[in-house]
Amino acid sequence: MKKFLLSLAVLSGAAFTASADEATITIKGADSKFADKTVADLDKDADFEFTNQGFTFVTSKGGTTTAYNKAGDLRIYAGGTITITGAGNMNIQKVVFNLSKQGLTRLAPITASVGTIATQAAGDKTVTWTGDANSIKYTVGAKADFGSDGPTKSGQFDFTSIVITYTQTGVAKKNADMAFDPKSVTLALGEGFTQPTLTKATTAAVAYTSSDEAVATVDAATGAVTILAVGETVIEAKADENDEYYAGSASYTITVKEPVPAGTIVLLDPSLENGIEGWTLSADNLPEGLTYVWNWKSYDNEYYLNGSAFANKTAYPVSDCYAISPVVDLTDYNDASMKFEHTAKFQTTLKTLCGVSVREEGAAGWTPLEITEWPVAGSWTWSWSNVIDLKAYAGKKIQIGFKYGSTAEGADTWEIRNLYVSGQKSGGVGIVDSMVEENAPEVYYNLQGIRLANPEKGQLVIVRKGNKTFKAIL
Repeated sequence: MKKFLLSLAVLSGAAFTASADEATITIKGADSKFADKTVADLDKDADFEFTNQGFTFVTSKGGTTTAYNKAGDLRIYAGGTITITGAGNMNIQKVVFNLSKQGLTRLAPITASVGTIATQAAGDKTVTWTGDANSIKYTVGAKADFGSDGPTKSGQFDFTSIVITYTQTGVAKKNADMAFDPKSVTLALGEGFTQPTLTKATTAAVAYTSSDEAVATVDAATGAVTILAVGETVIEAKADENDEYYAGSASYTITVKEPVPAGTIVLLDPSLENGIEGWTLSADNLPEGLTYVWNWKSYDNEYYLNGSAFANKTAYPVSDCYAISPVVDLTDYNDASMKFEHTAKFQTTLKTLCGVSVREEGAAGWTPLEITEWPVAGSWTWSWSNVIDLKAYAGKKIQIGFKYGSTAEGADTWEIRNLYVSGQKSGGVGIVDSMVEENAPEVYYNLQGIRLANPEKGQLVIVRKGNKTFKAIL
């Protein structure tokens, strides 16, 4: 599911050296940062530029869509270019692009403005350039001549990492060597927050920013964070170049989750590798060529229930294949409800053939439950379902079943996590749904996260009402 992290590590040379050094660019999964660009900034219909550790990267779309990031790689489409330029005292001798899985299927002929591209052939896993230049422009050919999809498909240039060999003359600047530890923090709203430690070599001043100030604000000078709402934000520290050090940056991701009310039964815990323990993943009546529909997958160290009948580039028809929860004991409850997070990018049959059901322990048949709040189509964005009433099952033992269905024309992928069952226990011990507290007082903050005692009419503010946070003009 689906954000990228760009890191550039340079082995810097000594002063007045011309020996060869290496820079390695690695592109990884969900938290990608292209210098001051975020994933959302990388519109595939627009060019972009970023600079890191003395190298500048510029894309140009030519007459087609340009470069953008997707599925863990950096993609440049047919006719597009990427230019790599070293700082004034750097000359590049060799560049090796390590292709992604998509790159292996759609590799096009790559040409360079100077120097030589090594002879390309079908099955290549790398593209290698050699020469001696401060700046090189690489252009992507029209067709996938060297990719497994063949020349009937449009060409692409998709890579997961780049290794640059270069020489550096004059007084060599040093890396800023900025890094946060840890690189991600997950907490429930209202919990204490421990700020990751920033280490750095640079002597330049550091400035901090938050990518979503509705979730958390950060003091630009000190890096002190104020958590405001459920959501995700990236805190970035940046230092400008000075006489001794290159510019640098580092970032970490804060994920703020809803607080789980005391006593809530949590199923499908995304933090647990064995979070599916006790579930039954049905594999009945599967068509030939498909070995399973439901499985417990992971992405970026978070786990989720994954249902899909798309495999081997084929949509398989499946009917009523269930992922069945362990028995949920509601014998002490006089009221109950459930909700869960889910995501689905491609929605052709999701709302008609997939769903959630409930049954009493030992029963054979399922009773469908109504899902009124589905994920937004077109992205892998997690969203909460509606709160589903289980009052009829209070005082009983139940199982919850996620039903998957598909056709040969459409087999969606449906991902599910954080299944919560909550309610009112006998004797008045309550488990309150925490998504919205209608009677909670409103608390106001300015856009820097400072609480306002007397907000003014017409002012744009952040409003916190219980566990719901939103922006509003008073």
